[in-house]
Amino acid sequence: MGLNIKELKKYVKLELYKLLGKTYYGQRKKQIVFVLSTGRCGSTSIVKMFNQHPKFSAFHEDIPELIKLSTKLTEEPDSKEEIYKQLDFIFKNKLWFGSSDKIHVHSDHRLWNLVEFLSGYFPNSIFIHLIRNPYDSLKSFVPRNWYPNDFDFYETNNLYEKYRIRGNRLGVFSDKEWQGMTNPEKCAWYWNFVNKNIAAQIEKLNSKKHPSFIIQLEFLTLLMNTYIRELFGLEDNFFFKNVVSNATKSEKRISELSPDFERAIQEFAIDRNSFYPEDKTLNKKQR
Repeated sequence: MGLNIKELKKYVKLELYKLLGKTYYGQRKKQIVFVLSTGRCGSTSIVKMFNQHPKFSAFHEDIPELIKLSTKLTEEPDSKEEIYKQLDFIFKNKLWFGSSDKIHVHSDHRLWNLVEFLSGYFPNSIFIHLIRNPYDSLKSFVPRNWYPNDFDFYETNNLYEKYRIRGNRLGVFSDKEWQGMTNPEKCAWYWNFVNKNIAAQIEKLNSKKHPSFIIQLEFLTLLMNTYIRELFGLEDNFFFKNVVSNATKSEKRISELSPDFERAIQEFAIDRNSFYPEDKTLNKKQR
């Protein structure tokens, strides 16, 4: 069956843009910022803040193929070469919207394990590790029913849940151990696993070639107005304004002193003090 008019126009446009270098592959030497996170930690807010300045074009989770590819890379590390080829195909066909002088920013919690590929593919890439303290993260994860006990990932239509990383599928826990864990425990393990791995990948980067920052959500506005303004040489009279996105009432209804949360974090968010030294940044009101 041949292409219809609409599909034909889209195909011609894509091929023309590819010839003109208006794809991510064609623009890969431009500065580009990748925001790595667990999700539910200000990943939408930081996009809206970047878009307050005309120097940036920021996007939130606009590469849907990553939902599957990121998890497959974690579960099947031997498939790295195949997955990298698929990522190359994506960026060779993904149009670079806006003027070429704009700095693109991509915030997507499925980028968390792709630092090696992204830093090699985009030689002038910059990385932000966006993190939220484990207590408030669980207050956001759990109401959304992450890791439901009756979940069958073969049947669900929710792609985010279907391809959410699971400790038993990575060999960290047996199936029995994983199924015996509560939702807060699984979420605390996820928080720890992803943040620890982001930090380890960033540590391997050449900091001169690939600047990187850790930004705690609790200090998002302050750090945007210091680290980011300085790095990109923004005007002295410009300041990012705070944005709160995707907060729900269900987060507020969960007790901050929940014993289940406390036990889960103490047992499974074992590296939390690396990111939130208890005596400095984790305000006791959050406990």
